[in-house]
Amino acid sequence: MPGLSERRMPQKRREGFTYSLHVGGVHVHVTLNYYPDGSLCEFFCNVGKGDAALRNAFDVAARMGSIALQRGAPTQEIVAQLRKTGGYDSGVIHCPGTPIHGQLATSSWDALAQLIEAET
Repeated sequence: MPGLSERRMPQKRREGFTYSLHVGGVHVHVTLNYYPDGSLCEFFCNVGKGDAALRNAFDVAARMGSIALQRGAPTQEIVAQLRKTGGYDSGVIHCPGTPIHGQLATSSWDALAQLIEAET
């Protein structure tokens, strides 16, 4: 495909952090993994019990976002696509130990974008 750069795979062992993110009744465990240079190389989302469709949507979004990062997409482009999405799950973000704790989010997707932006 034209325009795609070669996929830059992360090392087998890499630095990463897992966060517990709550917003509007949705609980998501988010893991952010980094290349040795400190740039984000992938992220994983695991939605708690409840809506199977939302759980699958987060899983697919994380897979696609990770592939995009590994192919050279800027983190800010991924964040921009997730920000300001509306949903039934808007509210105050609960993510202790992060700069986004106590901030408002328009949806759990927006909260994910805020977390990625704050931690990269």
